Amino acid sequence: MRIYKYPLYAMTNEIKMPKGSKPLCVQLQHGEPCLWVESNDYAGEHEIRHFVIYTTGAEIPELDTHYIGTFQADDGNLSAMCTSTNYRTSINAKSACS
Repeated sequence: MRIYKYPLYAMTNEIKMPKGSKPLCVQLQHGEPCLWVESNDYAGEHEIRHFVIYTTGAEIPELDTHYIGTFQADDGNLSAMCTSTNYRTSINAKSACS
């Protein structure tokens, strides 16, 4: 098992990660939101996963989404949550994740 960290750069993020990775949490690190995932497959098949950040009070479309976590930024002036969708794109790559 390995734990990976992926920075979340925008409100909608497409992230290449090992297939079957399990999102664990989203938190701020050095003021930037990051996603941590658990993976059992380091060098095997990868997939593109989709993650969306919603600010508190924003309307969330009725999609097949899964809540990952809530974080606060800007000294607590901004609260947001991160969700993942079931939309995945498989890719066959042998390169390691960064």
